[in-house]
Amino acid sequence: MSGAAKERAADSERPTVLIAGGGTGGHVFPALAVADALTRIADVRVVFVGTERGLEARVIPERGYALETLHVEPMKGGGAFRFLRGGAVAGAAAVRAAGLLRRVRPRVVLSVGGYAAGPVSLAAAAMRIPVTLLEPNAVMGFANRVLAPACRRAYVAWLSAAGASTPRGAVRAFGVPLREGFEASPYEVRGQAGASVRVLVLGGSQGAQAINERLPDAIRARSGSTPLSASCIKRAASARPTFEPLTSARARRT
Repeated sequence: MSGAAKERAADSERPTVLIAGGGTGGHVFPALAVADALTRIADVRVVFVGTERGLEARVIPERGYALETLHVEPMKGGGAFRFLRGGAVAGAAAVRAAGLLRRVRPRVVLSVGGYAAGPVSLAAAAMRIPVTLLEPNAVMGFANRVLAPACRRAYVAWLSAAGASTPRGAVRAFGVPLREGFEASPYEVRGQAGASVRVLVLGGSQGAQAINERLPDAIRARSGSTPLSASCIKRAASARPTFEPLTSARARRT
């Protein structure tokens, strides 16, 4: 048996955890933190399922994990036609996901939200594969809200994110999973009493245009604040005119 064949055989014998979802960094990076922790403390194989257009298509293979992709389209934000079309595509994706699940044979599926999470997790629930979800946001996303009633465990950053549809006994509040390299200790308070407050604004993988649009109103409500906006390059040009009238510090592009 060749070395590659032996490696594939060893992989097939290890328990598999399937992580479904992605799209933006808010979904992908907490999922990677979980995958890194699992493979560090246990002899498990982690397989991701996402879409070809999401951030996971680039980041997951770079980190050395297997990635399966499904074609899924948005259901929200485009009226009834988009909702119906997205639902039809999701139904077809769920059928393909069932075949993928039979091939990969995971012990458990973890939904991290995003387009691919719904079809995969619903197929897993129908096949009686345990489904868990990870919700790092203060408000649960659409995919996880749909999956919540069927989940065995719901790992949330805030208890308020669980929602009424999540089984109470399933909820575990463990915070947001962080990748290695982040400081574990709390941030130190800097500056003197009465000094202006400097706000660091961190957007998401798509530039978080919604944050850039809404934050100025919050800044106006607090006089003396000096915001420092860290945004994706493609969003910085549009954000700068919004922030510059509010502060002497320019919105900084990173």
